Amino acid sequence: MDKVLIDALKQKKLELKTALEDLTRKEFKYAVGNYQNSLPQQGRCIICTLKIPCSHYSSIEDMQEPMVSLPKHPLNHLLEDINIDHMNCTLPSINNQPKDFTVRFKGNSSRFSQTSSSLRRSSLPDKNKLITLEKIEIYKEEKAKKKLEKLQKIKDNEEMKKIENELSELKRLKQHKAQKNKLEKYKEVVKQKYEQAKIEQEEQAAWIRKEEEKRKIYMEIQKKKIAEFHEKKKILDSINKQRFADLQEDIIQRGRMKK
Repeated sequence: MDKVLIDALKQKKLELKTALEDLTRKEFKYAVGNYQNSLPQQGRCIICTLKIPCSHYSSIEDMQEPMVSLPKHPLNHLLEDINIDHMNCTLPSINNQPKDFTVRFKGNSSRFSQTSSSLRRSSLPDKNKLITLEKIEIYKEEKAKKKLEKLQKIKDNEEMKKIENELSELKRLKQHKAQKNKLEKYKEVVKQKYEQAKIEQEEQAAWIRKEEEKRKIYMEIQKKKIAEFHEKKKILDSINKQRFADLQEDIIQRGRMKK
């Protein structure tokens, strides 16, 4: 039951909103017609709304009054469609006093008052002015669009340049990494060669030390042999000298004996 009531209230709210919007449009149309009919009484031109004389009329007598049929006030139409016999309410009195109205164009609002229209020195925007303003707005939009396209192009170029720089940086880093890997491999090869050369040098030094030890031992042996040889030679020389002396002594004695 509550849901049905809520739906009915929503429907009535929508109908009331639509009726109020239609009433606002009709009331604005009524105010415009009333204002146009009041222009000749205020001594204003019905075309440009300026004080006479203007570019259209030189006097009020030359100006023909506008044949604008003033529509019935929109509230009267609204009241005719509403049955208020069963309603216990009072409606505000309707008077034909002129009201202020606002004109919106391209986001700009201009407020006009019928009561102070005789004091106004500027005209309402006519068709030519509206066309000119529309052209100006179109030109501004085109100019802004071109500027946005130019900025977008600059942004795209910057993005492309940024991407190219990133690709170049990635390529440089890749080359740097490849060179670093080559350098590491070269260092490893050099290190291995150095270690191999060091091992070979140590082996060579060990072999030299070993050969030196052998040479020293050989020299010691040879020295001992030479010393023994000299000792034996000395003994042999001593023996030979003794034998020679003995032989000489024996020869001398034999010679003496023969005599």
